[in-house]
Amino acid sequence: MVSLQLQEILQDRGLTIEELSDISGIPEISIKDLIDKSFPITEENANILRMVSEALELPIPNLLRSVNDVNSIKIATTSLENKTNTVVSMEEIKLQIREFMNEKGLTFEDLSTLTGVPTEVIEPIITQPLDTTFFTKEFIKNTLCEYVCKLCRCCSC
Repeated sequence: MVSLQLQEILQDRGLTIEELSDISGIPEISIKDLIDKSFPITEENANILRMVSEALELPIPNLLRSVNDVNSIKIATTSLENKTNTVVSMEEIKLQIREFMNEKGLTFEDLSTLTGVPTEVIEPIITQPLDTTFFTKEFIKNTLCEYVCKLCRCCSC
């Protein structure tokens, strides 16, 4: 589940929900839902996020509220100056990987070939909540982070 900092962004830009609706083509009621509710990343929601992102000329990660829960993962990012750990929500990672796949026209099998992550692992990572329904606790603890990092390096997350 993700939530957006859309209300804050609109206030900072001096925009109303009605104006964002006009710019983006998204109905006002849907924008109000984006402001008031958390939601899963589905294909439909990803498309709405893309529309908001384009209308506001902001990358999608800038729309997302900071998440600090069990579905967050620490990823080491390298800059020229130093290495830092950034906490990134799994929903944000899923969204970025989906966008990468859409932009490149990739299937789960194609992404598996590019990253070395098994297809049977990629699909649930991208489409399902990260819980013990699909993965054992040991797998989540010991292997999942490695696979997610491979996916992120490939997709520039």
